[in-house]
Amino acid sequence: MWVWGKFFAIGSRFQFENEMSTIKRFEDLEIWKKSREICQDIHLIQKNTKLKNDFKLYNQINGSSGSVMDNVAEGFERNGNKEFT
Repeated sequence: MWVWGKFFAIGSRFQFENEMSTIKRFEDLEIWKKSREICQDIHLIQKNTKLKNDFKLYNQINGSSGSVMDNVAEGFERNGNKEFT
């Protein structure tokens, strides 16, 4: 539910107000942290399963999971949303 620039996710642990004014680095964003965890999980899966033998599939999964972190960081550094107006 959006309320005058405040975000409250009902039934969730995400509750913040004016995120861009309090977060100074993209590494502090919850979505970036979650995407980093996914990347780490991909590495563990690759190491402990037969995925380690399928280099092409592993590289594709690894690249796409890393892309999420890159896109969040790039969007955060733009300091605006000119492309949406």
